[in-house]
Amino acid sequence: MEQLVETIIKINFEELEHFDFPIGFKFGLSVMYKSVEYEFLVHFKKNSDKVVCLGSGNKADDDPHDNTRPYFHRWSWNFNESTIWYNDPTRYLSIDLPGAWGVGLNDDYYLRNIGEIIVKLVHRLNMTEKNLFFYGSSMGGFTSLQLATMFRESTAIADIPQFFFQNHVRFDHVTKYAFPGLSKEYILEHYKYRFDFLDMIVKEDYIPKAIIVIDCSDRDINTQYIDFIKGINKLPNITNKKNHMKIVFNYISSHAPLDIEKSYYLVNETTAHNLLCYFDELEESDLFKENEQLKIQNNEFKDVLIKWGEDLYNYSINDKINYLSQELNKKENTINNLNLEIEKQQEIIQCLYSSNSWKITKPLRNIKQFFKRLK
Repeated sequence: MEQLVETIIKINFEELEHFDFPIGFKFGLSVMYKSVEYEFLVHFKKNSDKVVCLGSGNKADDDPHDNTRPYFHRWSWNFNESTIWYNDPTRYLSIDLPGAWGVGLNDDYYLRNIGEIIVKLVHRLNMTEKNLFFYGSSMGGFTSLQLATMFRESTAIADIPQFFFQNHVRFDHVTKYAFPGLSKEYILEHYKYRFDFLDMIVKEDYIPKAIIVIDCSDRDINTQYIDFIKGINKLPNITNKKNHMKIVFNYISSHAPLDIEKSYYLVNETTAHNLLCYFDELEESDLFKENEQLKIQNNEFKDVLIKWGEDLYNYSINDKINYLSQELNKKENTINNLNLEIEKQQEIIQCLYSSNSWKITKPLRNIKQFFKRLK
């Protein structure tokens, strides 16, 4: 962390609830908890009523970052709110782990420990979990959903998240170090909740507050989203269904997160009370139809994210489908009107071309002569 900040605070977990942390500048934080070092970048801001916690995506193969150092995705971003970036120490289990989904080691679930430390920090600001927002994309989106499920009343903002790590190409590679000597069958039987968002919901008996931005790439649709849509409708009875999970389709055909401007907007404007899609409304057919409709309308809406701005928080899923249908109808009506106008012009041209009347004015005669030459 020395490469990123000048001030680094090193303390034990038990000291968190009494330590006075600096406000107004970014600092490093190292916390020893259960014999494991957990590393954070922290920027507490005066008059902020929200804490945004950023998880990292999977590090690209060509990223030159040294795997022996903590990895903080988007560490240079400057949000309006107090901000915490967390590193996953699971990566240190092997030099060749670019990402590890917070899996931890055997019975020690590192991601839960990270959440416990973050909650302690939030409480030191005289805030509660209601002020806590977990944000990330891809792998960071997955960990955000997991954390918001484990720490009730917090909110997840998950951009193109994985829902099922066991479907990822790196699953075997990560579990080899996280659960040495254990079979895949044993791992999934005893630790599936660490890899499967829906299994975490069942384990915690809790639906988190979340806004989930998903793309329209074939890979993610086939390996993640369809299974999520189907699986969420097969969940057993969940005691807590009061929270909202809002699904927003980012209309792109690749696994790519939102750009910095849209990310700032999404994080800064989201509150714990403006997520409009209730869990009970997440019906497979509606989501699937919206997905298919967006794919079909590629040429019509290729530059549209559904609609950024105030409408992002004012449409339910069905309303979005209706909105897109209305926009498509408008475009079709415009095309139909243009076709009618073209037909009228063609009729006029044909009349001019076939007319022998000397009452045609000189400009029209010029047009007629032009078309004669074309013939």
